[in-house]
Amino acid sequence: VFMVKVDLRSSDRSLLASSKQHSMLPYESTMVSLSRKALLILPLISGLLSETRTITLLCFDSYVDVDEKRPASLVEVSLGVPNPAAFPATLQTIQIHSAELRYGKEMNAAQSFFRNWRSSCAFFGTMV
Repeated sequence: VFMVKVDLRSSDRSLLASSKQHSMLPYESTMVSLSRKALLILPLISGLLSETRTITLLCFDSYVDVDEKRPASLVEVSLGVPNPAAFPATLQTIQIHSAELRYGKEMNAAQSFFRNWRSSCAFFGTMV
């Protein structure tokens, strides 16, 4: 269990918006973990598979820059344990190999339709 805090800041580092979320890696018992590794030992050793876990967090679903003089230009992401006294030091370590930040504008209804219904749009487009 860990806490993800995301702050949107302007170029002068003033806070524009903040989001805090708890997150947790999916639990896998020791028996399941050992069984999975035993079955997949060859792909794991050869590098075809990896033991990475992925978590997707949606922090600012409807954020819009309202002040044109101070647009969001910096994103600060910090991870931590919400109550450090409740966890031993070994469980407070979070190891991150890579991260990805996605941002963009919200789509209108027509753009959303075309993005989510490519096949049907292609079908109707070829029919016309």
